[in-house]
Amino acid sequence: MIGKLIAVVDAVFALLVILGVVVDPTTAGVGDSKRALGYEEPYQD
Repeated sequence: MIGKLIAVVDAVFALLVILGVVVDPTTAGVGDSKRALGYEEPYQD
């Protein structure tokens, strides 16, 4: 039962990602920042 519920939630979330509803909350708007677009590899603090 729990496995089926998780599968449904996962499918809904995947659909929202594909539609562009789920976005990165760390950037303004729906796109990546200019800094992030210029990364060759992940930024290390």
